[in-house]
Amino acid sequence: MVDRYWFFVPGMGEVGGEVVLPEDQAHHAFSVLRLQRGAVVTVFDGGGRWAEGVLEGGHKRGARVRLRGETGVQEGARVGLTLATAVPKGDRGEWLVEQASQLNVAKVQWIDCDRGVVKPREGGGKIEKWRRLAVESAKQCHRARVMEVSDLRKLGEVVSEAVREGARVLWLEPRAGVAVMEAVGDATKVVALIGPEGGWSEREMELLRAGVGRGEVVRVKLTETILRIETACAAVGAIVGTRG
Repeated sequence: MVDRYWFFVPGMGEVGGEVVLPEDQAHHAFSVLRLQRGAVVTVFDGGGRWAEGVLEGGHKRGARVRLRGETGVQEGARVGLTLATAVPKGDRGEWLVEQASQLNVAKVQWIDCDRGVVKPREGGGKIEKWRRLAVESAKQCHRARVMEVSDLRKLGEVVSEAVREGARVLWLEPRAGVAVMEAVGDATKVVALIGPEGGWSEREMELLRAGVGRGEVVRVKLTETILRIETACAAVGAIVGTRG
């Protein structure tokens, strides 16, 4: 894939045809980037498929890309990582999403923690903004698979689903635990649990300890220091992303 501008076209057509750029993508191409007709660009569908094409049309309502040349499917990461995390305060959630996307994380799953302060409503403004950020990040870092950003779910639901799907569940615990790579082992699917600033509640701790007892959850220690939510997410993403 050559270094050129990328544009998100969900459900794009077959190679050799033509796709219409969504209005926001066309606006970015012509009004922000000031691209001209004939510019060579890359379009992608968010599910891994991408294609080279030539920009046609000159305004946001008539912008098209004629597909041609190099095409392909971008494979996912060797380890499909879900960051199951409490929601940080302020704009730190935006930073978390952007960094996770750049690190090729498969999914950010927000957890509705007992002691969580920020609890965005399902499908609300914050969630949708984070999803748009995931798309913009994918364009910037040339990632054909857009990272999923999920609505809030309770810890118990997240852990139960991960176990059913055969994922390796990592419990980030600052007090004790094994190294991340030791915990990941040969797993191809990993769910990392990152708690809120106030820590997990006693109810949640009991749930996690029970998971450890059954061999379903592994305690992991990142550093000797206490990390912010978004820092812990980036650290796990970087470590797991280096697994060959």
